Amino acid sequence: MTDLLFSQKVDEETLDQLESFLNQISSLCDKHNDKSLNEWLDAQDVCEILNIQPRTLQTYRNNGKIGFSQIDRKIFYKPCDVQKILNSNNSNSKKQRHV
Repeated sequence: MTDLLFSQKVDEETLDQLESFLNQISSLCDKHNDKSLNEWLDAQDVCEILNIQPRTLQTYRNNGKIGFSQIDRKIFYKPCDVQKILNSNNSNSKKQRHV
């Protein structure tokens, strides 16, 4: 009987510690995600990620398909905007496969 009570107590303590650990990990992940959204990509990075030519990227800008910011002559893109295009392209290719 003592073994059973001890086992339950250890399990509760272990679960509490595990929950605390998971909360800390979750907090760290949230902080990291916020930082990555503040980083900007230049045109070369975006072209490599999307596997497109610079002219196609310009068309995306002109059509409002991707947001951007310009400082002097340099254009920058948010990673989340690039991710949206990747997700859009993936969902379009999946739809075409099912047709």
